[in-house]
Amino acid sequence: MTESTRVKFANVLLSAVNLQESQSLFVRCEPVHWQFVNVLGREAYRRGARYVHVEANHAGLYKARIDESREEFLSYVPDFRSTIHRQYVDEDWARITIAGQQDPDLFASLNPKRNGIAQKSLAEVDLPFRRAIQADKIRWVVTALPTPSWAAKVLGGEPGTEVEDKLWKIMEPIMRLDQPDPVAAWAAHGEVLGARQQALADLDLDSVKFVGPGTDLTIGLPRGAVWLGGGSRSPDGLWFLANLPTEEVFTTPDFRRASGEVTLTRPALILGRTVIGARFRFEDGKVIEWSAEEGEETLTELFSIDEEARYLGELALVDAGSPIYKSGLVFHNILFDENAACHIAFGSSYPGGIPGGNELNPEEYRAAGGNVSAVHSDVMIGSPEVGVTGVTREGSSVPILENGAWML
Repeated sequence: MTESTRVKFANVLLSAVNLQESQSLFVRCEPVHWQFVNVLGREAYRRGARYVHVEANHAGLYKARIDESREEFLSYVPDFRSTIHRQYVDEDWARITIAGQQDPDLFASLNPKRNGIAQKSLAEVDLPFRRAIQADKIRWVVTALPTPSWAAKVLGGEPGTEVEDKLWKIMEPIMRLDQPDPVAAWAAHGEVLGARQQALADLDLDSVKFVGPGTDLTIGLPRGAVWLGGGSRSPDGLWFLANLPTEEVFTTPDFRRASGEVTLTRPALILGRTVIGARFRFEDGKVIEWSAEEGEETLTELFSIDEEARYLGELALVDAGSPIYKSGLVFHNILFDENAACHIAFGSSYPGGIPGGNELNPEEYRAAGGNVSAVHSDVMIGSPEVGVTGVTREGSSVPILENGAWML
């Protein structure tokens, strides 16, 4: 990546998060991305940022902790973690998270039990901050940059600059960085997704049904379910783009209303590890059976974090026109892979998907069908072979996706 490209992408991200003059920014990434973060921070200060703080997501050190720490220490989380999270929200910081692992297979050998102890404690401490983010109380964006090892995992071959550059050339048009004005291109794309949201809202759906190979799943929706995607607004009314890229429209399902079976159509990254060929059976909203060709123990670990982790918190629709799907690649990165196919998520839901959800307390939110789990894990269930049908509250069936094509 050239210096001019770094500057261009940095400014696209700052526009996506709608950084304001005198606003502070925190950036979360692995150390491998610090060269880009230096550019991002400089451009933020040029826009008038008050302060830029970088949190190092040091995956290697986390693995060392899981492998070597005494077990009684694995549940420890220092108080400053929640303190700084509160400050981010109270002072209206903007947040940019940069994914793209230096070693995408680093967590593959983690002991599931020991990792589960650490993940459960982190999830519980981070829950108020997660809820603030899901309620759009701060402006945030998640994106990704290639690394040599991640590129090799996606494209094959040996890790190195050549394969990293090749992956970036694939990612650039997906991120609309090949457009003369990427920010305007994303705004136009947001209008397309907004039209889809409105079409779904006009149907006043009671449920959505997925049918395909190994899948016959019905997911119930709360009354007046709000469809989201393509952009959000913070409490002060400022627009921001939470995912870059994004191809989805999504809502909050009623966590008590899922029934049937579903088979994953793409590998999923859960608790840092890959799960392949997973199948789930639901009754009354709850996963009662699960299996996987690879990573079954990771699913068991996820579902043991709390009771609500076995219920759904998101339903998202993506058509086969997605440039990520059309690339024909599995990115082994949830941001990209979830925007290649329809997906669901286990665990916590987005308050904005329920009418008035951002004003409800946890008990009221749960009574309205919201999921209050401490975790949120996306899994992909869509493909051109999986048809998607909406069922209105009057009982009429309306095709939404057929052979991967948007029908509304």
